[in-house]
Amino acid sequence: MKYFENFFIIVKDIGRTLLRNKRQSILTFVSIAIAVFVVLIILASGTSSKESLKKSLHLNKSSTTIEFTANNTDRRGGFSNADKEMISTIYGLKNTIIKESAYNTSAIVTYKNNTQQMTLRTVGEVSANNTVPLRVISGGKINNSLSNYNYQRIAISDDALEKLTRNPHVNRFIGKLIQLNGKSFRIKSVFYASEVNQVLPDIIVSSTGKNIITGGISSDDEMIIPTISQPVVRKVLKMLDSRGTNNYLGTYSAVNNEKLYQESVSQISQLLTLISIVAGISIFVAGFGVMNAMLSSVSNRSREIGIRRALGATKNSIRISYMIEGTMLFVLGGVFGILAALLFCLVMTALKMKSSVSFAQISLTLLVTLICGIIFSVVPAMIAANKNVVEAIK
Repeated sequence: MKYFENFFIIVKDIGRTLLRNKRQSILTFVSIAIAVFVVLIILASGTSSKESLKKSLHLNKSSTTIEFTANNTDRRGGFSNADKEMISTIYGLKNTIIKESAYNTSAIVTYKNNTQQMTLRTVGEVSANNTVPLRVISGGKINNSLSNYNYQRIAISDDALEKLTRNPHVNRFIGKLIQLNGKSFRIKSVFYASEVNQVLPDIIVSSTGKNIITGGISSDDEMIIPTISQPVVRKVLKMLDSRGTNNYLGTYSAVNNEKLYQESVSQISQLLTLISIVAGISIFVAGFGVMNAMLSSVSNRSREIGIRRALGATKNSIRISYMIEGTMLFVLGGVFGILAALLFCLVMTALKMKSSVSFAQISLTLLVTLICGIIFSVVPAMIAANKNVVEAIK
């Protein structure tokens, strides 16, 4: 009991000491908090990446995607509702979904004497598959400009427009007419074509516009079945090979979304761990700042140390008090950095960019700050404990 009382007295005394050196304590405290905040935010970004990946792979539950590849691009074919019903009835896969892939629909686009084949999606399809807001370079907002009422309006990516016109000044083509499968459409918006976000098509149109361009013919080349059982998947593929509506137009293959997700998550986690380790070096850099601040404190408080020794304080008690002081600075900075990171995650989640850190990540970060606090307090504590009493009092 007496040991705990003495410990709390030491902590209280250290608290007063930190308050006496407010500027130095605050700067040291903030540097540690920022270092911890950066590490946790990097780790939290992994959650957002995983959620985006889940959405793009339709992983609300374990599923397998079966793809249809046409032998002839002029006769694309795909899955039909009859295929869906057949699989649901025979194998009990009731939540089977058929859909078009991001790049299945295309159109022949003509401007003056230049013709290109470009991918085509509707506003709704882009919104459903794209997790990053579109960046409009020129023209009106895409959702406002492209409606079924004004179906002859389109949005086109800057890369696609430059290929079509051979002109880098894409803003000059707002309001110009181009031909899509021989039908006239007017450019109302130009958006940035991301090299990373491959879900984005070359051209975005309204639903009515797409029906006019394709003649109302859709081609659902993806079937998502709610199972990852490979024996069941093989049976489904065999059945489609022999009884699929468009089996004579192409071939069927399976993609295990769960396996693809796990492999992708593993790569993301490895990359983020490496970045976090590099960012974690900043905690050690902050540690040298703490050690420097404490060495300065020891020098400025030599008389105080000498008086305490003269009044009976042992070397060990001096050493422990300085060790606790440095460790407290580190831990308090770490706690503040963790709270700031949690607040940031809440804000990102409120903005529909899900972000979070696990209890294990928080615990590990706090443990690292504690260990750093102990390590970087050793030298100042030893110097303080070994000061000559007589010289210190002078």
